[in-house]
This record gives sequence, C-alpha cells and structure tokens, in this order.
Amino acid sequence: TLKAAKTLTPGTRNRSEAANSVKSKSGVAKSVVAPKPVAKSVANTGAHTTTKPNTSNRVQKSISSNSVENTKPGTKSPDVEFSKMSLSISKPFGVSLPSFSRQISQGDQLITFKDTLNPKTDFDQLSRLLDGSLDEKEKQCLNDLKEYLVKKEDAWILDQKLLNFIGGLLEHRSLNSEIRVKLFRLMAAGALRDDFWSFLQMDRKERHLMKYPNDFEDLTVEEQKAVALFLCNNFSSSKGAEWLLYGSPWKLDEKLETSNVKITSKVAAYSLVSYTPSLQDYGSAMIYNIAMKEAKALAVPVAKYTEEGLPTVQLDYGSVSDKDIMSNSTNGLSETKFVTLKVYNDVAVELCMAMLKFIKKTKNPNEEILYRCVKSLLKFSLILKQDLLSCIAMVQTDLEQFLT
Repeated sequence: TLKAAKTLTPGTRNRSEAANSVKSKSGVAKSVVAPKPVAKSVANTGAHTTTKPNTSNRVQKSISSNSVENTKPGTKSPDVEFSKMSLSISKPFGVSLPSFSRQISQGDQLITFKDTLNPKTDFDQLSRLLDGSLDEKEKQCLNDLKEYLVKKEDAWILDQKLLNFIGGLLEHRSLNSEIRVKLFRLMAAGALRDDFWSFLQMDRKERHLMKYPNDFEDLTVEEQKAVALFLCNNFSSSKGAEWLLYGSPWKLDEKLETSNVKITSKVAAYSLVSYTPSLQDYGSAMIYNIAMKEAKALAVPVAKYTEEGLPTVQLDYGSVSDKDIMSNSTNGLSETKFVTLKVYNDVAVELCMAMLKFIKKTKNPNEEILYRCVKSLLKFSLILKQDLLSCIAMVQTDLEQFLT
C-alpha cells in the first residue's frame, strides 16, 4: 500500500479528497513500482492416466542420418548465466539484504529454473530443424508435444508413441545436436508440471531419458546445459524427485549397471566443476536439492548395533528428518542410530568431492553458488562424518577462509 508522504492541502476535509487534490495538481497519476513478483509455483494440472486412443506399439523411425542439415540461423539457445531462485524474502526494517535470493524466509525450498525456458520458442526452433524429415506418424508425435507444452493439454496426450519418437531422436547421434538440445529444453519445461511424472514412468523399459544423460561428459556444452536443466526441474514435484533419486540398479548393457540416482549425481557433479557459469548454477542447484531432501535410513537400536544383535531386530526403513539426524549426531545420547544405504553414501561422497573441488579451484565463486555448496556440505557432514574429513584431506580444500 502506498502511503502518501505529502501533507494535506488546505481546505481538504478528508484523506480521500487530499489524495484527489494531489493527483489533480500533477495531472498524471504516478505508477507505483511494485516489488518483482515471486515466480509462481507450477499449477496442479491433475495427471490423467487414461490411455490415448488408437496408439500403436512403436513409432517407425524413419529419420536418417542425412535428414537434418546444419543448424539454421537463430536456433541456438541463449546461455542464461546465474539464474536466480525467485524466492520471496521479507526485508527487516533497517537491514540491507544481499542482492541474491536465498532460501531463508520460506524454509529450505528446492531450486528449479522456470524463467530460463520458453517452450513456444524452443518448439518453433525444433520444428524448423526437423522440417521435411518426419513421416506422418512422427509429425503427429511432434504435434502432441506441442499440445502438452505450448497449449497446456493434460498428460493423457503423453503416450508411448511420443516416448519412442523422442528416444529415436536421442539415439540418432548423427543428427544435428541442436535437435537434442531443443528436446531436452522442452522436457525441462514439462518437468515443471505435476503431471509429467506419468511420462517418466513410461520409460522404465528403454530408459531413453536416463541413458542419454549418462553420456554427459561426451555431450556438447549446449546439450549439457539442456540435460542439467531437465534433471534439475524434475525436483519441482515429489514424484519427479523420486524418479531422479531412484536407487535400484538397471542394466546399461550386458556388463554395466547403473541407477537413476547415480546418473543424477554424475550430471550434478560434472556441471558444478565445469567452467560454464550456467552449468555451475544448475549443478549447484541439483546438489542443493539432493542435500535438502530427507534422507532415507534404517533406524537401528544402538544396543543392537552389533554383529550378533542386528540379525535379531526388525529394522524400519524410511525418511529421517534433518532434526533427527542432527540430534543423533550431536548429543550422542539417542537410543537409535540411523544408517543410510550405501548408494546414498556413495552419492554424498561424490557430490562432496565436487563441491570441495569447486571451492578450491574458484578464486571468486558466485556467492549464491557458494552458499548452496556450504549448506549442502553441512547436511552431508551429518551423515558422512569421517568420510567428509577424508574428502577434505584428499582435495586439500581450505574451508576456514569462508568462515572468517
């Protein structure tokens, strides 16, 4: 509400008349500059699980290695550096807050990047890149993608045909890399919707949406940015986050196994230690999101935490709040010991190593990225304890310089 600082003009009988008098003298009502609005949370569109009519089992991949020419002018995605988190901050009276946004006034909220994306522009550029190379079925799949992302159709339109179409484009590495960039930017926009998780669940067999990020170190910088953005935005929903942190192993080929959480951790770590500012932004946000999620652990009675006692007790596995972990780690009086799974510990160690390397090699780190790293290290220290000290010794990072 705007409070008028001017005194009432003589002869006015109330505040309303005084305000009218001030306005009439200036001739033009002054516009009030309102604070920049907080990025709106993704609207619940409600996932529909009904199957799209007349779907075939598989899309015929008619795209050949010569079907797409070089990138057309104007199709390269812009590099948005250091996207801010769009979280509202209440400013105490007389205190000047820093220019960047932190997760302080609304708790530790997860970070996503909505303002970085423009689905309509990305779709138009993808259409131009694929112009003349698709058959009728593939054109329909492309149109379905537009209906969902641009025209805001419900999730029922995301079917197996569309997933196979996207998988075909991702597997044809001879195609213009900008095609894959636009695809992942579009899916990053879709990941911000609550009903997108149903599309992720369709990919349990072929793993198209995880196999491609697994080759992260071999991708172009633009592809890396699109992949990191896609994975980070999946933290916008609880089911999307569960998909990212799914720990059960699956086979890449006959000899190699991996899991969703390992690939997510890999992308986050590579992004943070890269020399691309926007990748550092996305990578630190992913690590922060992983750290802020409640860890899942086995609750083990301290009295039974022995080789003889463990087989005799029934262990409960579930989410553990940071408060419980912190209490268990500090007072030493708890009757219960929380034991996290090995896959979570391995991921935590990998991410801690990446953060320590980033802090060591970066002379003047972006303050917001540094904040995310320190906050994440604090969370992981409650779980890793001695392992984190070993990581610090291995990387030889001096953390005291940031605490003075």
